[in-house]
Amino acid sequence: MNAKQNIYILSYIFADDKIGKEIKNILKYKAKKGVDVVVIYDSFGSKNTKRVFFNEMKKIGIKVLEFFPPFFKLKFLQLDINYRNHRKIIIIDNFIAYVGGLNIRDDHLGLKKELSPWRDTHIKIVGESVIELLKVFLNDLNLCKKVKINIKNIPLFNNGKIKTQILNSSPLYSHSKIGESIINAINNAKKSVYIQTPYLILDDKTINALKNTKFSGKNVVIIIPKLKDKNFVYNVSLYYAKLLIDVGIKVYLFKGFLHSKCMVIDKDIFLVGSSNFDMRSFYLNFETSVMIFDKSISEKYYNIIQEDLSNSEELTLNFYKKLPINKRLAISFSKLFAPIL
Repeated sequence: MNAKQNIYILSYIFADDKIGKEIKNILKYKAKKGVDVVVIYDSFGSKNTKRVFFNEMKKIGIKVLEFFPPFFKLKFLQLDINYRNHRKIIIIDNFIAYVGGLNIRDDHLGLKKELSPWRDTHIKIVGESVIELLKVFLNDLNLCKKVKINIKNIPLFNNGKIKTQILNSSPLYSHSKIGESIINAINNAKKSVYIQTPYLILDDKTINALKNTKFSGKNVVIIIPKLKDKNFVYNVSLYYAKLLIDVGIKVYLFKGFLHSKCMVIDKDIFLVGSSNFDMRSFYLNFETSVMIFDKSISEKYYNIIQEDLSNSEELTLNFYKKLPINKRLAISFSKLFAPIL
């Protein structure tokens, strides 16, 4: 509510529900006060949100853009359906930014019983990294449509005390910047690697990095949700979890829905963002993550992970042995579709 110049929102999902309506009303109020408001939503992620919801904002001058809309407004002819803008970025007055895993939807606040408790991670950034996130927003804006927005009063930051790196991946790049940065961090771990992800669908390079780190005596721990939002995708996560358990890597099931996409290396490096630990996020989606090189922040999140582990149960080989044969076959079969899930 304190924005004075601009509010820029990029969200994979912008739902017409309790929290969506609340944010929409705030944006309308600020736009009437003269604040420049721009919203980008992903066409596929927000497919269940009716156009009338966004048209209400457009009518009062809010710039609302659909990322890669369907052909001739026909959802079944969405030619770019495989390339999803999965980022979640909010920028206020070019000075404050928020980035992480939260979409604008009720279940992301734990307001739906079937996926509750919902566990997610979002961070607030103030400093030069905000300008890097602004560049990301503007690039995606240009992919939607050439729109004039008022970029003014860019703050002059002094060198910050916390080293951060904004990581982006998209199908426009020849390689996965987020995936490669994650693999490099894992390979350089000296003591431990802790990962949280809702979906565990790994390519060979990431699997080998995790295995080599474990074989060299480091502690490798991965937390995935116990609750599932997509049965087929969950089966694939269970497939890859077993591959890791077979070599001694610890995998835990969080007692709720874990949507957090985070990693802590040696209590020195903290990664947070929109990118899941899966092949879609690394190679097909438009994603943004932030790598923070700060011991104090990394230790804080390490302690949060320990709390999450206290609310989790270890996934063991015995779990798989107890599964009925049809479930085990379903898990093996689902792996065939891993690269596009």
